[in-house]
Amino acid sequence: MSEALAEPRRDIDAILASIRAELGTVEPPAAQADRRALSVVRVESLDEGDEVFPSERKQFALEDFEGMDELAFLRASYRAVLGRDIDESGLSHYLPVLREGHTGPADVLRSLRASPEGQARGVEIANLDGRSRYGRIKSLPIIGGILVRLKPYLSLPHGQRRLQRRIASSDRRQREVVTAVNTSLSSVRRSLQKLEQRVIEAEQAADQAHALTQQVIDSRDSAVSELTSARRQLVEQQRQLTTFIDSARSTLPEASPQAPPLQAAEDASLDSLYVAFENRFRGSTDLISERLRRYLDLTRETPPVAAGGTVLDIGCGRGEWLALLRDANVIARGIDLNGAMAAEARGRGLDAQEGDAIAHLRGLEEGSLAAVTGFHIVEHLAFRDLVALFDAAYAALAPQGFVLFETPNPENLVVGACTFHYDPTHNKPLPPDFLRFIAETRGFSDIRIIRRDEDCRLDQPESGFAPAELNDWFRQPADYAIYARKPRSDIAP
Repeated sequence: MSEALAEPRRDIDAILASIRAELGTVEPPAAQADRRALSVVRVESLDEGDEVFPSERKQFALEDFEGMDELAFLRASYRAVLGRDIDESGLSHYLPVLREGHTGPADVLRSLRASPEGQARGVEIANLDGRSRYGRIKSLPIIGGILVRLKPYLSLPHGQRRLQRRIASSDRRQREVVTAVNTSLSSVRRSLQKLEQRVIEAEQAADQAHALTQQVIDSRDSAVSELTSARRQLVEQQRQLTTFIDSARSTLPEASPQAPPLQAAEDASLDSLYVAFENRFRGSTDLISERLRRYLDLTRETPPVAAGGTVLDIGCGRGEWLALLRDANVIARGIDLNGAMAAEARGRGLDAQEGDAIAHLRGLEEGSLAAVTGFHIVEHLAFRDLVALFDAAYAALAPQGFVLFETPNPENLVVGACTFHYDPTHNKPLPPDFLRFIAETRGFSDIRIIRRDEDCRLDQPESGFAPAELNDWFRQPADYAIYARKPRSDIAP
């Protein structure tokens, strides 16, 4: 019998040794894989082997508690008779006397059933009362003493059968443990195989990503090198052009008709430099488009625009506003002094030309435009040219047409004192009330200062600016716009 018990133990030890050996052969990958992407090895937990009786069961037989060791018997007895797990006091009271043979399982069951908890639960255990006869006979003066001395010999067959049942139960549990361990080992093996496959795939993906990254780096380095070379060539050409213009100007009298073309050529040589300046300090095309999007509804809802009128964008630059209007099915065209800017806008499929905005407006038929817009243009103009722009726009607009000019906001002290001066072509900051005054005196009505997005709703009052403390001068938007309409008639109200 001891050999039968030893055999499962050797099987378990061999299985555990095999698991340790397999886990020991798994080497971590060189590149740490994302553990969240790997499947978790799930190993089923093993049952402790104690008998668990349903809580609703109220009838048992004494044989239900046989074949258990002392600890398992006590746990099962408490669960069956009292409906709960054994506590520390019960364990310390019953376990020693059971192991020392001072009391038997039947005595423990009778004691538990006679307790207040047991009586309240009302569990019945068959054959339990018959076992109490031994207790009554044992109490007799002479026969009881003899019976006590003979009990070990009389109970040998019963004890042997109890030992056999316990061995059989232990053997069954050992087999269950072996089965559970084998199942868990199979799960470990499958998970290790999946893990190994995923590690291989991760390493392959890492190699591909590394190769692709290296290609991108090489391409970037090549592009940077080409751009650097092109920039050097462009700067050298500009220097040569400047030298040529200076030489030509020195050889010609000041009144020569060749002087204006030379000045135009000199100005054109700086156009590409200003494009680079805009890209660095103004922002990307996508960023500027997102900032200008807030004016779309305001523009489309104006009657002359809604009727199909044309919007002229002066200083159109790279064409961000023109592109937004095109996508909104608004007819629009642009004009810009910077030939490089106008060319970039035309490269995007937009209607843009090079030229002077005021001269262009003066050459248009009166009332031919639905709107005149300009973003970061008016701050470049001298006072005389600013007034001329409002007058030329007024003449070219149809009744109820509008002007919309956005400019840096000097109400923000950072803008007025610092960032405004990044652009060397800026003239001076224009406070909102100053532009409002110019629009009023040149005949416009319905004038509104747009500082925030909600100011674009004409049915709502302006947000305004009423500083209460010094910090308010730092919280103002970096840009604002003036919106002003031409009245229904040519006579200003």
